[in-house]
Amino acid sequence: MSKKKPGYSWFIEPGNQNTNDAIAKLLGQNAEESLELSVLCADGELRDLWRVAHHVVRTMIHNAGTPWVGFRIFNQCGNGQIRDVTDVFTKKKKERIRKGSRKKK
Repeated sequence: MSKKKPGYSWFIEPGNQNTNDAIAKLLGQNAEESLELSVLCADGELRDLWRVAHHVVRTMIHNAGTPWVGFRIFNQCGNGQIRDVTDVFTKKKKERIRKGSRKKK
């Protein structure tokens, strides 16, 4: 028998009312069913989170440059703890300088 990898659940914590409204709009009619109140996270904090599909997370990351958009991304592997993974997805990649790529004078 092959072991199946546990799936991930994705959550977004809005940083302001505009972001909250945008997430609700993305989720559509059943948005209220996706809102989870007072969820215990790995850092011991209780948070109000939207349970979302991964494509919603990608859409929010794409819009992260918009001034009014503020949020944090969380995920959960299987039945594990809910952890903050915002930095993994929003951290700007450092420019890599290849050895010997400098211009010589």
